[in-house]
Amino acid sequence: ALRFISHDMRSPQSSILALLALQRLRPEQPMAPDTLGRIERHARRTLDLAEEFVQLAKAESSAYRLQTLDLIDLLDEAVDEIWPQAQARRVHIDVQRRGEPALCEADRSLLTPAIATLLGNAVKYGGEQTRVHAAVQRVPGGWRLSVTDEGPGMTPEQQSALFQPFVRLAPDQGAARGVGLGLAFVRTVVERHGGRIEVDSQPGQGTTFHFTLAASPLQAGPRA
Repeated sequence: ALRFISHDMRSPQSSILALLALQRLRPEQPMAPDTLGRIERHARRTLDLAEEFVQLAKAESSAYRLQTLDLIDLLDEAVDEIWPQAQARRVHIDVQRRGEPALCEADRSLLTPAIATLLGNAVKYGGEQTRVHAAVQRVPGGWRLSVTDEGPGMTPEQQSALFQPFVRLAPDQGAARGVGLGLAFVRTVVERHGGRIEVDSQPGQGTTFHFTLAASPLQAGPRA
């Protein structure tokens, strides 16, 4: 956590101050578009990190408001949220939809962002001009949602560190997934919904994240 605060949060702010200091040396010249772009990127990075931190704190401490929801609808909402990011990287998201609703008891305000985090990681780390596959499938007693990318995959050692907050994989490892706050948030949300999240990956063969949730009592028992 100290490394996160001292580097990840402070570094963008230090860069913004340095760019502004350079501009003050030339007050007669308007700020160049490139400088404005850099300031914006640093500010957005800080905002994104702060948002991840707030999301994780909310997931850990808030009282969940459960209601009967269709997991497929939540997946579609998450896809819509990630669509601009996918378009920018020319990544196509394939969604496998069932003919019946996948009813579960969930907090929409937390589970939808958790699904969006998995999709966003798949888009970001799967590589440009690739495909992301998302599906909701029946399992005994509930539903399994999976997100698969076509990225470089991960070793068992990398996978073991994925869900730990503030843990960053080695920078030379292509599967590095941020500072760990996003996936820690996903794990917290899934576990507080009574589910379990897992990852399946091998180097060179992409990565699949999947979690299971119990079916709503309003829905009949497991089918073939």
